[in-house]
Amino acid sequence: MIAKKHWFLIAYMFIVGSTPLFSQTREIAYFDWERECDFKSRPRRFIINSQAEFKEMSDCLLFNFDFENYTIVGAQGISPGHFKPIVDIRIFENTVEKKVSIEVTISGGKACACRVMKPSYKRIIYTDQLKSDFEIEFKYIFLEG
Repeated sequence: MIAKKHWFLIAYMFIVGSTPLFSQTREIAYFDWERECDFKSRPRRFIINSQAEFKEMSDCLLFNFDFENYTIVGAQGISPGHFKPIVDIRIFENTVEKKVSIEVTISGGKACACRVMKPSYKRIIYTDQLKSDFEIEFKYIFLEG
């Protein structure tokens, strides 16, 4: 009798253990924006999904960029201190909550000889087209160091 219970338990664990698990959150890969473009200083964060939105945000001429397959994401602003910060971006997609979280980490960097004006920062990337039915949120993380 005990042996049958053990075999049942082992079979159950094997079936449950071999079933694929669904992860609700994944990190989305991106590419650095290598083009020399100036973007409007406001807003300090932006998402561009079309040629018209790009024209509104930048005076750059943009040829051969596929807005049907890619989204441009930007974070820019004034440094929280007297240094040129390092800006890192991570993008997470949660398929259950239908949400994209863009984490912008501002940290360290090079000290500047600025006395009055604080230096600015800018990081522009592009990634696979973000789903239009997902909520998009930006989270800023400021690290000292």
